[in-house]
Amino acid sequence: MSDAWLRLFRRTDEASSSAGVEAKIRFLPPEGEVPIYQPPLVDRQFIRLVAVYRVSWAPGSRHPLVEPWWRRPSSRWPRLSRAFCLWLRNSAGESDARHWVAEDTFWRLRPLHGQRWRLAAQVRLQPGVDRERAMQSVDTLLTAVVRTVPFVPAIPAEDLPILRAYMRGQEGEALAQDCGVEVPEVRRILRRARERFGVGAQRDLRRRLWNAYARRRAAFFADEVLKNIAVLVLLAAACVTATPDALAASATAEDKEPKREESRVAAPVAAATASPDRATGETACGAGQERFRQGAAFCRGRT
Repeated sequence: MSDAWLRLFRRTDEASSSAGVEAKIRFLPPEGEVPIYQPPLVDRQFIRLVAVYRVSWAPGSRHPLVEPWWRRPSSRWPRLSRAFCLWLRNSAGESDARHWVAEDTFWRLRPLHGQRWRLAAQVRLQPGVDRERAMQSVDTLLTAVVRTVPFVPAIPAEDLPILRAYMRGQEGEALAQDCGVEVPEVRRILRRARERFGVGAQRDLRRRLWNAYARRRAAFFADEVLKNIAVLVLLAAACVTATPDALAASATAEDKEPKREESRVAAPVAAATASPDRATGETACGAGQERFRQGAAFCRGRT
């Protein structure tokens, strides 16, 4: 890779890292409201795997919307089977349901925030445990999840700048001017965020956002990540299509500073040794040594 390419990638990496550090420094919660996320403990004596979802039904639709909430172990989410989605659809009118799939696997459905949402869980128990005691442990765990684990819904990338400004304490016209949008647009985004997070009053939205940020910070900077990815893609395309002269022209002023004295002194030697010689054998070797001696003598004369 040429020096021009290295300089270009180095400047882009430094700019991205400095921007990220600056954003983290400025993005701090209000004083006295530092959110702390402490996930609940899973009783490994009974529970082998648990995956918790928030389930909702759109008005007039029987098809549920299943959103991931929390899981343990945190390696990967289990696949949403067609049978599980069909069971949720048939259980839309029930507030509390349980369905055993196998000897050590069952599904759980509990009420959540009134009639709009439900809490669903896929549970796999340890082999040979008592079912009644295991179900009590699962119910205790689900209650702890609702109380201590903030739900982080999918947030559109275009809403994130407004939500970050709102989390910093900005409101109304100041927030709209800072983000470059109209006040009705800010109200619409905040109303949509309250619906996603399940918050009735706007005064509780900021606290809910900070709690969600403490759990999953990357979700609140997804738009910046997308911008960085777009910049890197464009940069890679430019590096592939650009000529060496174009890459060299993109160097900064400090990269274009005049050569130092050592470089000017070594230039005749490099020019002498780099010139091609098509001779072979002893003729080429002797010619190369003679050119090197001439270059060394020239350097001694300059010093």
